[in-house]
Amino acid sequence: MKKLICLIIILIAFFCLWQKDLVTRFISQKIIYKDSVVVKNANEYYKNSNFLLVQNTDKFIVKNEEQFLDIIYTALNYGWEDFTFFCDYTYSTCSDDFYNIIENTDYIQAINNYISPLNSYTTINFTIDSLGKINISLQKAYSQDQILKVNETINKFIDNNIKATMSDRQKIKLFHDYIIENTIYDQDFKLDMNKDTYPYHPYNAYGPLVEGKGICSGYSDAMAIFLDKIGVKNYKVSNKEHIWNAVYLDSTWYHLDLTWDDPVTSDGQQVILYDFYLITTDILKSKQTIQHEYNNDLYLEI
Repeated sequence: MKKLICLIIILIAFFCLWQKDLVTRFISQKIIYKDSVVVKNANEYYKNSNFLLVQNTDKFIVKNEEQFLDIIYTALNYGWEDFTFFCDYTYSTCSDDFYNIIENTDYIQAINNYISPLNSYTTINFTIDSLGKINISLQKAYSQDQILKVNETINKFIDNNIKATMSDRQKIKLFHDYIIENTIYDQDFKLDMNKDTYPYHPYNAYGPLVEGKGICSGYSDAMAIFLDKIGVKNYKVSNKEHIWNAVYLDSTWYHLDLTWDDPVTSDGQQVILYDFYLITTDILKSKQTIQHEYNNDLYLEI
C-alpha cells in the first residue's frame, strides 16, 4: 500500500513538473482567483442587441480567441469603466491570442461603434498577467454634464415632435432634418488637434445638439443616441476618414449619413439633402465615394 501511495505521489510530482504551466494556471484560476468574475449591472445605455461580429455574453472565462470580442463588447455595452476576467487554465495560447486581438485596433474601434455613444470610450487600456488575469479600463467619451445636456436636448425634441402614430422612418427623417437645420459643419476642427484646448465639441453629440457645430462623429453619435431612444437597432460604420450610421428597418439594413446630407455651401446657406438618407449598400456603392468604403469583415450586416 505504501509503495502504491509513493508511486502515486511520484506520478503526481512528475505530472506537475511536466505540465508546470498548466498546473500553475489551474491553481491560479480555481484556487487563488476561484473563477471570481465580478459582474456588475448594466447601466441605462445598455443595448440589448447582438450582431454578427459581437454578442452579449455571460461567459467570462475565456476558452478561445472568438470569445475575447464578445467579452470586450459586453463590458463596454454594460457601461463598465473597469472590468476583470480570466483565461481558462487549459487555454495555453491565451496571452498571445489576446495581444493579437487588442493590437488589431480596427476590431477594437468597431466594438466602440456597436455600443451606445454614451458608453463609448476615448482611451482603453488592457493588462494581462502571467496567470491569465485580464483587466480592461477605459476613459469614457462623454462627461456626465455632456450626457445630461445631450439627453435633455434629444428628450425635448422627442416630446415636442415625435408622435406614437409615426412610423420609424418618419421619426428618423424629422431628427435628420432637425440636426442638419441646427448644425454647421465645423471646418476649423482637425483630427490632430488637442481636443482639450479646442473651444467646441464637434466630435461628439454635444457639438451638434448643444453648440450647433459638428463633424461626422458628432453627427453620427447624435443620430445613434436618438435611434436608441426610439428603439431602432443601429450601429456606426467607420473607416480612417469618416463615420456614419447603419440602421435596421423593415428587416433591412440601411446607411444614413447626416454629414453628407448637410453640405457646406459657399454662401453659408443651410441646405438639406437626402442623398445618403436610408440607402441600401448597393446604392451606397454605386455612388463610388472613397469616404464610404469600409471593412466588410467588421460590419457584417450591411
